[in-house]
Amino acid sequence: MKKRLLIIIIAFCISFISMIALSLFSLERFNTYVEYSNQMDHTSFLIINIRTAEIALRDIDRSERGYMITHDTMFVRLLNNAVDSINKTVATLSDMTKNKPEQQKNITLLKASIVMRIAASRENIAYVDSTHASEPSMYY
Repeated sequence: MKKRLLIIIIAFCISFISMIALSLFSLERFNTYVEYSNQMDHTSFLIINIRTAEIALRDIDRSERGYMITHDTMFVRLLNNAVDSINKTVATLSDMTKNKPEQQKNITLLKASIVMRIAASRENIAYVDSTHASEPSMYY
């Protein structure tokens, strides 16, 4: 009887240790899953913000073109709204990538490109306002 009880106790201890090991392994896997999920959320949010910046840049182009064709000041207001939107989006992107130097370089290049495009749009609008000519701008 004692030998049987000893075998049962040993089997119970082995199964208990196995359950503890499996539980620890499962917790580690779950923590890894949560970490990857957080990284995916961050990446998805970055992609959404990049897409938002792209849409705002398209709005700048559309507003410029609309004003140049119609001379309606509503398009200038839309252009200013798009400029505000793209600046806010790029600032958000910069904040999200502040601990990644390579991405900060890319954000700096993006900002420079956006500034150049906005300056060209404003120059085209000023050209259309000053000439009142029917021919298109040499910049457009």
